[in-house]
Amino acid sequence: MRNSPHIHILGAGIAGLSAAYYAQKYFPRLKISVYEAAAVAGGRCRSFFSDKLGVELDNATHVILGANRRIRKFWTADEFINKPSFYNVSTGKTDHHSLKHLEHLLVSVYNTKGADVPLSSLLKLGQELFPFMPPQLKICYSRQNLNQLTIEPLLNSLQAVEINYGYRLLEVKTRENKICQLCFNRGHVEVAPHDIVISALDAKNFGRIFGGEEFEYRRIINIYYRTSQKLSLPGGVDMLGVEGGLSHWLFALPGLLAVTISNAQGIKLPREELARTVWQEVSKIRGVSGAFLPPWEVLDYPRATIAQDKANNQKRPHTAQGAFDNLYLAGDWSMKNWPCSLEAAFCSGLRAVKTALK
Repeated sequence: MRNSPHIHILGAGIAGLSAAYYAQKYFPRLKISVYEAAAVAGGRCRSFFSDKLGVELDNATHVILGANRRIRKFWTADEFINKPSFYNVSTGKTDHHSLKHLEHLLVSVYNTKGADVPLSSLLKLGQELFPFMPPQLKICYSRQNLNQLTIEPLLNSLQAVEINYGYRLLEVKTRENKICQLCFNRGHVEVAPHDIVISALDAKNFGRIFGGEEFEYRRIINIYYRTSQKLSLPGGVDMLGVEGGLSHWLFALPGLLAVTISNAQGIKLPREELARTVWQEVSKIRGVSGAFLPPWEVLDYPRATIAQDKANNQKRPHTAQGAFDNLYLAGDWSMKNWPCSLEAAFCSGLRAVKTALK
């Protein structure tokens, strides 16, 4: 269509791919271009081949709930479990009573101490989980297959979308309170006055380009151990929450054990020492000797999410409208009160599209 807006999407993580998906769905005749700095899509939700371990790894073990109905459109796994199990390092006992481990679950959801999470965020979480029925509360986690679960189905749905890899945004030029040029490492892209720019950058890169609020961040560490067989965990489960230990969650897979440590900014150990210490803890939980350290890989994300306490939540934008008339915001960090999650990222793409094309 003549003079139809061209939609420019910055970033091909879940938020950017979601924005492209909904823009194509609701406005199939518009030209849509996505610009991604990396050589692949997915951001922090993707799989890669580990040369160190010789296997495919997720860059983090991602978890969704039955209530996350939007991201579930592309989450093709059907391996939900009814309740997580928890192991107490001090007592050596295992149970399935989630309410007894509310603080542990809140840290998992928000990557922030539960006591620091504002009431407005807790109410939003309750709203998303309501009604509190078993199908809503079921849990599914990635099994080193994030590309197959989410990224490939999303990319396959974007038949009419142009995706440009290796495009790192350096700055933007503006005119009359509108973005008029996107300056990438590979050249400049002109933005017409009626065009739309959707930023799906993470909070740090958004601030680098557009300024605005500065956030505090929370760290997540993921450790992977290559094993000769699938390890047995207490209770015969594959997913185990750990109370009172260095580990936070254990995920047993054929030939691989994945460990997640949330809210991990206090950990100062070098990587090999951390891997050895956690392996010893895992061995103690399993009731076996942990003298032999198997091949391991540590993936450390100092800025895995923004800190989701009251101070940082107040800094999050109230709407998807950016500071410029043709700029709209996506990304889990931009969804005030929402937990920083796959569902929030996916919903942010939809919100940005709806706001931009009203």
